[in-house]
Amino acid sequence: KNHLIRLPLLRQIETQTKKLTLIQAPPGYGKTSFLKQVYDYLKLPHLWLNLRQSDNDPINFLHKWNTALAQYEGADSHAADFSHTSGFTSPSIELWTRSLIDRMNKQARLALFINDADFVNSNESVEIINILLQMSHAGIRIFMTASSNLHFSYSHLLIENHLATITQDALRF
Repeated sequence: KNHLIRLPLLRQIETQTKKLTLIQAPPGYGKTSFLKQVYDYLKLPHLWLNLRQSDNDPINFLHKWNTALAQYEGADSHAADFSHTSGFTSPSIELWTRSLIDRMNKQARLALFINDADFVNSNESVEIINILLQMSHAGIRIFMTASSNLHFSYSHLLIENHLATITQDALRF
């Protein structure tokens, strides 16, 4: 808890309404610590996902997201499980992704925190993030950290002025 509190950056994030806030800097700049500060500071319902190399398996990625959403929704909710198949067909990644987005979109406001988004580089997992960025409504705010280049497209958010970036210069002590 002895982290540098970046209050001016936190206040800036609180007042802006961008759909995606990308926190991108090399390792060691405190991206995850700052993301946790945003998580604690914002007065929004929220989900947290720590992405790892294993999330390049889209089923693993969707399970992680589904579990986080089910925990947020509470005891009355049942986590959807699209991973079981009849043995003849593979699970529909797009169907499951759209189902998760539909569940998120039922919330008027929700923040999704995705730590280490640059770990995801498989085509199917990248497509999950692309669909999330395209189909989630304006009340869903997404915060991501990355140390390197991202493999998904957020150019439409840049064009529509729905992207905020925080770089190593802003995170510097």
